Amino acid sequence: YNQLIPFFNKNNISFCEHEEHFQLGKDIFDNVNKCLTQSRRVVAVLSPSFFQSGYCTRDLEAARGHAAHNGMQDFVIAINLKECVIPSKYTYIRNSTYADLSKDVNDERKWHQIMTAFTDFHLATVMTEIRFVREMRPVEQDLDFV
Repeated sequence: YNQLIPFFNKNNISFCEHEEHFQLGKDIFDNVNKCLTQSRRVVAVLSPSFFQSGYCTRDLEAARGHAAHNGMQDFVIAINLKECVIPSKYTYIRNSTYADLSKDVNDERKWHQIMTAFTDFHLATVMTEIRFVREMRPVEQDLDFV
């Protein structure tokens, strides 16, 4: 976490973080939902305390629900900064590619992957089917020209 926020600031990646960006006095779930709807990506910073926190796991499920409802792929980006066991109920995290910095927080390749995840957006391809309807007219008989 201490490496992630400076990384975002250094690379001009805007982010929403509860201590800095949540509106005081507003319901916490409304703050979370506002950030979710305004985000192109959500970061799950994996650690033992992440999986023990009711707030973190609810936020993760809210992000997954938002992504599913809006047809968004690759919305949740998981980053493992501290070695931890991912509980079996989160198999979708284990089955997705995530940045594991738990053994070497200075791994440049991983930081490059993180940078790419937040800066390389592919626009959805929209395919439009165009149908040409040929107007059907009765075929006139060939006429002999004199």
